Amino acid sequence: MALQSSPKVKILLVDDSAENLVALEAVLESLGQDLVKAKSGFEALRHLLDDDFAAIILDVKMPEMDGFETASLIRSRKRSQHTPILFLTGFRNEEHLFRGYDLGAVDFLFKPIVAEVLQSKVSVFVELSKNADLLRTQAEEIRTLNIDLERKVNERTAELIADIAERKRAEQALRESEQRLRVAIEAADLALWSIEVSSQAVSASPRLNQMFGFPEEASSDMEVLLNRIMPEDRDRAARQLLASLDGSAEFDCEFRVMPPGQNPRWIASRGRLLSEDHESPARLVAVSQDITGRRVAEEVVRHKQKLESMGLLAGGIAHDFNNLLTGILGHSSLVLEDDKLSTENRECLENVVLAAESAAQLTRQMLAYSGRGRFVVESVALSRRVRELLPLLQATLPKHVELDLDLVENLPHIEVDTAQLQQLVMNLVTNGAEAVGPHGGFVKLTTRLAEVGEAFLPDAIEGREIAPGTYVMLEVRDNGHGMDPATQSRIFDPFFTTKFTGRGLGLAAVLGIVRGHKGAIQLRSRPGEGTVFNVYFPPSEWLDHKQHEAASSAVQGNGLVLIVDDEETIRRTAKLSLERHGFTVLLARNGMEGVDLFRASAERVSVVLLDMAMPVMSGEQAFRKMVAIRPGIPVVASSGFDEQETLARFGEGLAGFLQKPYTAAQLARKLKEVTGASAIRTAGK
Repeated sequence: MALQSSPKVKILLVDDSAENLVALEAVLESLGQDLVKAKSGFEALRHLLDDDFAAIILDVKMPEMDGFETASLIRSRKRSQHTPILFLTGFRNEEHLFRGYDLGAVDFLFKPIVAEVLQSKVSVFVELSKNADLLRTQAEEIRTLNIDLERKVNERTAELIADIAERKRAEQALRESEQRLRVAIEAADLALWSIEVSSQAVSASPRLNQMFGFPEEASSDMEVLLNRIMPEDRDRAARQLLASLDGSAEFDCEFRVMPPGQNPRWIASRGRLLSEDHESPARLVAVSQDITGRRVAEEVVRHKQKLESMGLLAGGIAHDFNNLLTGILGHSSLVLEDDKLSTENRECLENVVLAAESAAQLTRQMLAYSGRGRFVVESVALSRRVRELLPLLQATLPKHVELDLDLVENLPHIEVDTAQLQQLVMNLVTNGAEAVGPHGGFVKLTTRLAEVGEAFLPDAIEGREIAPGTYVMLEVRDNGHGMDPATQSRIFDPFFTTKFTGRGLGLAAVLGIVRGHKGAIQLRSRPGEGTVFNVYFPPSEWLDHKQHEAASSAVQGNGLVLIVDDEETIRRTAKLSLERHGFTVLLARNGMEGVDLFRASAERVSVVLLDMAMPVMSGEQAFRKMVAIRPGIPVVASSGFDEQETLARFGEGLAGFLQKPYTAAQLARKLKEVTGASAIRTAGK
């Protein structure tokens, strides 16, 4: 019989923001289902009194009753206790995740929502709901038909089957019933199979043969089936199957099979014994389903949770390390401001600052790994940075590859993220070394100024839209085997390599770094003639780094600064720095102490330097209380975490942000930006 088109199901969208509801509706409209919107948890519960839903998209943060309370009430009702709930949240917080999954959430969606991800996840639950409805409907139809058939058979038996036509109609009804059952089984992607207890002969539907990799019409004994199960799962599956055949337990087992020439597949099987005369077991009847997709998804979730846990650890270590580096950089920069410092001591202290800045770069990488880092742009001397990478480059290159440097000093600085610059240089040098081959050769790094004209732009792999002019160029040249045009057209594809199966993003990462820094990259190569990569960076100001720091160190002030930080080293460093620059300083060890000091001196305080993470009272709590005491007070938040995250937590009214670790000059410069000419004057004026 022809199948009817599946009816629409309903999806409940719950968010207190009208804009978010409109956005969700726009994303999910293409699924072609009924979308029901609710602006609060109470409104959502009223909808659940009248309707059943395939899925509920539930915002966590709502007034009056938040998403967790709403989910708890939904789960308490019998009608909706199994309805899938997908939480919407803007916080990647472990506590949120645990609480949501305890309440029965099937997944979390993190803002900003990716439309394709949302559509994909919701469409799964739509199909599951439709399949469930179809199975229930068809099961009821089958039951009704079987009852009707039994009634007809009994009637005709009583009449000694007098009417052959009626018997044919009953046979036709039975065939239709079997067809409906077959459709229902296929819709649920189930495989049917049975084992004779006495002979252990197996009868299986074609779908089971597909799952196990047997020929479509194959039938085998139990040992043949078990041999297709992977050795790690075979003994466990065999024990459960034998226990089911002797009547000790029902068969319920998940295991992996290895079809010939395919990847392993996860199979879930359930079955029970049926007997001919209800006394002695005769046959084990079971169903199996391929659950590979579900198991892979579960593994992805477990891996994600593991990475999030490791990220929390890395973020915590980086936070504490940043506090220590703030003290090192602050004290070192203060001493460097002393004009009487000997040349030898100045050089030593400059090395300390350089080492501390390198350590700060490490903490930024750790914060990036934890998901709380940021794209850190600095003014960098390209030749100096490449020279600093020389030991790392030499350690990674094979002995038969010679590394040559031709670096021009006193080039204009470039604005780059140093970690990404290091990744770019390492990727290009490694690519050149691999192209050289085992017979030896060289990789040469050159830096210089380059004029980019209109004729250059069409030949660029990336950056064809950059303006013509003077750029700082990094050239990486090798005398390897070179590349033909076909290889060049794919060299920047993710995971592409000419050596073996792809290992990662490779040169695709280089392309992304160049794009992110508004630069350009050019490739020249021929088979047998080697390869040349030219990377062009827009120059920043022609300003010597030390002169810049010296100018910054001349900043002087005359206001009262309240410093609130739980780290004694940071408080002591900031106090010395600001008093050296002419400020008066008040110190507080936590948010509560800071609020008390501010209340006593609110009218005299020019600016507040406020740490974000503190015991007793957090930075954002202290900020709210200070603003309530004196609206408009300039407050600078200080943290080793992401500026965007910090500003989002503090909300409106924050005057500025200072990334840890910072030097004395950076602290003074930030206060100048915040308070302006009324609170800070330049030395000598």
